[in-house]
Amino acid sequence: MTVISSSLQQRRNARKRVLELYCIWLGVHALWQSDIQSRRLKYQCSEQCSSCSPSRTPTHGNLKSSRTAQDHITYILSGSNEYISGDPLVVYQILVAVAQYARRLEEALATTTAAQSLSIQPSPPVGQSVSSNETPDETDTESDDGLVVDSTLPESLQQITRDISSNRFYGKSSNIHFIKAFLDAKMEATGETNCVNNHLIHQRPEFWNVRPWELTAEIFVPQLFPEPELMMTLIDAFFSEVNILIYVFHEVTFRRAVTAGLHLHDHKFGAVVLAVCALGAKYSDDRRVFLEDSDSEHTAGWKYFRQVRPVPTSLFASPSLYEIQLVLLSILYLASASTPEETWALVGLGLRMAYDLGAHSRVRANHKGDNVEAELYKRAFLILLCSDTIMSSLLGRPRAAQLSELDLDLPVPLEGEPPIVAVYASLLLKLMEIWGRIQDSIVGLVALLFMCPDSRVDSIQ
Repeated sequence: MTVISSSLQQRRNARKRVLELYCIWLGVHALWQSDIQSRRLKYQCSEQCSSCSPSRTPTHGNLKSSRTAQDHITYILSGSNEYISGDPLVVYQILVAVAQYARRLEEALATTTAAQSLSIQPSPPVGQSVSSNETPDETDTESDDGLVVDSTLPESLQQITRDISSNRFYGKSSNIHFIKAFLDAKMEATGETNCVNNHLIHQRPEFWNVRPWELTAEIFVPQLFPEPELMMTLIDAFFSEVNILIYVFHEVTFRRAVTAGLHLHDHKFGAVVLAVCALGAKYSDDRRVFLEDSDSEHTAGWKYFRQVRPVPTSLFASPSLYEIQLVLLSILYLASASTPEETWALVGLGLRMAYDLGAHSRVRANHKGDNVEAELYKRAFLILLCSDTIMSSLLGRPRAAQLSELDLDLPVPLEGEPPIVAVYASLLLKLMEIWGRIQDSIVGLVALLFMCPDSRVDSIQ
């Protein structure tokens, strides 16, 4: 009997332990009937275990587990340190809820992106649409030098452009500019306003729609920023030592964006902030800016710069202002590296990206939009142009752009900037023009010596 009673007691203890593990797995401390019915659970505890509450009242863990993922995110972002429980199971439930919510958002975003990539350019949004009975003079504020493809274009042109062409610049010799002139002339001659719609039925999706496999998904790697106090110190060093020579950023706008935490949500702006910190680290004596396994001052800022990718992942989508600024900051940082010659290729990439957006033309400067943004486009292109002149001269290579191609006004001071900005930019461009002419003279002399007969070469020498 003793053996039987001992075996029975062991089975009871094992069964009780199973109940405890079952309750812990459900994440509850009280299995009440209403909660079981809502979750459609048919199992009920016939024995009370240490994980069940005798009062059958919900505990702190139950309240948190009943909240939605949106509620968890709201409380976590509120900054309250009392919300997170010390119970690992409760923390695990919160993480699972937030992870499932993030996965649903990713699936919804992927579905939306795929649907947009497979459709032709949609009509402009409400408030920005252009009626079909408006004349070109009323809808077109661009000059004859080119146009920027966006929602301000006439609806007839929006219907024959792709989403991937958004925000891109097309010069006056481009096919889109020619089609625009043709449609304007036809509408003026015939009065027909829907001439494009008659041809849309002949569009073949195989050639008009963007192929989904061509749209390379961007790889977002978590960005590690310096401590807030150190980051502000590095930003101060950048604006006092670097930006004062190039004025590529508007300090008031940049600091406002950092204070608002834009770098924590916008991955492209976050890369710009990391590059700014990398350049500011070169003027800091804080040892935290060095690599962890090195005491060399030459590693200053490298821990921030190695997180950025100046070359875009996808070359099909139109670039942004942040991407152009990132290329420019990368050029400045790598100029002090062991092989500064590599920056010459980055200069060419940055110039092509700036040309793609029309930063070299008055069309972008006069385009509808933020005046500060238009000014930053202009400054980025001018600094890239100066960098191209300097690097091409030092390496003895041809330039990617000429100063004669400029169709821009001089930079103007923005809020909080000294009036000397315009004077400084004017003198800098004149200096670059002299530098470029010297380079052209040397290249031209070499070409002349190559083409002349030997007798004339001796006389020239």
